Amino acid sequence: MEERSNLVSAQRHQPECSHTTDAPELSVDSLKKSSCSISSVKVHLAAISTFHQQEVFRFAYYKLLKKANKGLTTISQEETIPISVRQLSYVSGLGFGIMSGIFSLVNILTDSLGPGTVGIYGDSPQYFVASAFMTLAIVLLHIFWGIVFFDACEKKKWWALALVILSHLLVSGLTFLNPQYEGSLVPSYIIMMLMGTWAFFTAGGSLRNLKLCLMCRDKDFLLANQRPR
Repeated sequence: MEERSNLVSAQRHQPECSHTTDAPELSVDSLKKSSCSISSVKVHLAAISTFHQQEVFRFAYYKLLKKANKGLTTISQEETIPISVRQLSYVSGLGFGIMSGIFSLVNILTDSLGPGTVGIYGDSPQYFVASAFMTLAIVLLHIFWGIVFFDACEKKKWWALALVILSHLLVSGLTFLNPQYEGSLVPSYIIMMLMGTWAFFTAGGSLRNLKLCLMCRDKDFLLANQRPR
């Protein structure tokens, strides 16, 4: 009788135990999903805010360099401007690109220290190689964006200014396609080549100068057509 009563009591308690073990699993899954959604929203908001800050600081840097250039003109005894706008745009874009590359490099090095192994859950094992190529594209794009941005502000070409901002936003959005690197790297490099061509002609380049450069006949072809403003 005692054994039978024990079996009956065990059968009665069995569904209660299964119910109590399922409840924590459901709560943990719901917490994981909610935390993932919250983290993804935070990442998107951080990327948008960083994009806006970069463009605002780029415009503020343009205004600051213009005022500094006017001060140098008043102090200088020469009639020409000491530093042209094209040179300022190149230096500004290079500075933005180097800063962006350093921040990307620090994040990649932090990921390389672990914990974890790249590609263990089926992701691409080419994480570091793809990140290096993306960092290279971002650095070059900042140089091209700086040249076109400064020229657009100088000549008041607001459509060109809008295209620079939209292309920057597009490249920033493409990084969310990772780890599908072919979906982010290929469009980013296409945009980089288009912006590089645009920046080349904006800086005073031409097909003739490019031909002379490739044939090593004109080493200063980038500075040949610069005119002080």
